[in-house]
Amino acid sequence: LAIVKREANMVDWLLSHASLEPYKHGLLAARATGDFFKIDQPSYYGETPLGFACCTNQWDMVEILL
Repeated sequence: LAIVKREANMVDWLLSHASLEPYKHGLLAARATGDFFKIDQPSYYGETPLGFACCTNQWDMVEILL
């Protein structure tokens, strides 16, 4: 949701916060779900955080995610 709202600072904080380190891979690989994304249908915006950031031209977010 932080990527949808274009909150690069929040994404950066989440990925750098030490207590979330064990979950980092899962967060980056998680498939987007919820009402914003249509269930059981391909999403134009991608289904992963990186895919969504790329499709919405959030290049600062792409740098953080990589």
